Amino acid sequence: MSNISVNTITDASGGSTASINGLTPQASNMQPHNLIINGNMAIWQRGVSQTSTGYGCVDRFSNTVSGTVTFSQETTGLPSGFAYALKWTTGAGTSYGQVRQFIETENVKSLRSKTLTASAYVKVSSNYSGVISWEIGYSTGGDGSGASYTVLASTNATTASSSDASADYKRISCNVTIPADAVGLYIGIVPSVVQATGVSCSITGVQLEAGSSASSFAHEFVGDTLRKCQRYCLDLSPIASTPAPYLAGTGAVANSTVTVFITSFPVEMRATPAVTLSGTPSDYRVYNGSSLTVTAYGINGMSPRGGGINFVVSSGVSAGQAAGIYTNTSVRSILDAEL
Repeated sequence: MSNISVNTITDASGGSTASINGLTPQASNMQPHNLIINGNMAIWQRGVSQTSTGYGCVDRFSNTVSGTVTFSQETTGLPSGFAYALKWTTGAGTSYGQVRQFIETENVKSLRSKTLTASAYVKVSSNYSGVISWEIGYSTGGDGSGASYTVLASTNATTASSSDASADYKRISCNVTIPADAVGLYIGIVPSVVQATGVSCSITGVQLEAGSSASSFAHEFVGDTLRKCQRYCLDLSPIASTPAPYLAGTGAVANSTVTVFITSFPVEMRATPAVTLSGTPSDYRVYNGSSLTVTAYGINGMSPRGGGINFVVSSGVSAGQAAGIYTNTSVRSILDAEL
């Protein structure tokens, strides 16, 4: 094998048209193929259903509930190559669901003034009203879900409606140009009107890419998708075993009552995460040879790269000991740094 070390490769006739294996490197085609994370709905760290607005099930997608709606994981009847879809179903009239993914500023900067193509596979029930379509918004003041967004005009949009319900998933798409001053960006898939009870819509294969046409969905290794998702959400819940208790991790005893569970995250998170421990303190145990019931817990020095959680017991531990942290039920430990 030979190596060539150069500073610049230019076309023999001048300009910037040199090609490599038939591809002319440009800013647009050197970007990641799909700018959406978890577009194939492969990662569900928080759970497989939700009934309220926010981040509640499939990773990276913020779901809006209007009225009575359940979002759930769909695993059957999917397009070829896909294992999961996100499905919303209305449980009462005058209800609907909306699906959005927010993109952080550092990833938006390279998209300014560019034309992008959004695409997704959708399927609606036969009683669906109106169309399911696109809502793509940008912000000049921030990149979070709480920022103020302006909806962009899209072109060449295709949608899905009840006339498509008898067929398999339909691929919808649109083009949009990102303003030069964009700081935040989101891509949304939304209904045009409110729905009756028992209406459903399933979504998978969400993609956002440079250029004016939709290419085949860019599948990737599931481990790569998980690492991308863990920048925004990290599940530290112990893997259930039989019988309980379940090992959550190990810690160091700081004094006669406090054991510090210390963790380093597998990736650097977007920001210092909010920590949610479900259940109550008594669902946890500190084990140092004896099983001791936890009476309280709290955060100890959390950062985007890791940190600690204090587990407090009434007595039975000594400073300098090592201890295990267990749960006596299937509680969840979720770290959230979402937009």
